[in-house]
Amino acid sequence: MVRATLVGTKTQTRRPMKPQPEHDARYEYQPQRLVYKARSGWEGVMWDPWQLGHPRPGYEHVAKMGPYGVPGDVLYVRETFAVRYTPNQGPPWDSWTGEQVLYRASGDESSRWYPSIHMPKEYSRLWLLNTGVRVERIQSITEEDAFAEGINTGTPYECGDAVDCFRALWDSIYNKKGLGWDTNPWCWVTCYEVTER
Repeated sequence: MVRATLVGTKTQTRRPMKPQPEHDARYEYQPQRLVYKARSGWEGVMWDPWQLGHPRPGYEHVAKMGPYGVPGDVLYVRETFAVRYTPNQGPPWDSWTGEQVLYRASGDESSRWYPSIHMPKEYSRLWLLNTGVRVERIQSITEEDAFAEGINTGTPYECGDAVDCFRALWDSIYNKKGLGWDTNPWCWVTCYEVTER
């Protein structure tokens, strides 16, 4: 998905809400606010960045905001990486420079890749501007949104249309967590564009 973001075909990402609202939950969604009754029994203001710490009477905060913040926030992307160094330099983390960082998504070659979770922020090459956040059920995704999720438009689909391909991708990640397509979970939808650091 890093490659799709780099070429500009991925401009949205979806993540399941935690905790999930009750199946028949009534909710109120306004810009920057979502109020709902969660399965855990909590009722809460899901996020309201202008009133954090000041929940409405009778409600608790379930979470402060979506997983990628609010519109206007700048995010950095962590990706699988390696460091080019010589044995005389000592451990790579003592002497990294931006020119020495290799990225798997670019097709660079290395015998030692580090997982994305270990990438230091200063070596990120990809910065994203959060341009919008909304909440919807996963099955509400449109064909256009599936393409904005980075579904490849240049090859024949083995799984059907773009929504079917997205469903297969979603299930490969979330089905084992009980949040597969067929459960139609609520999810955060974050829209973004590549920006400068």
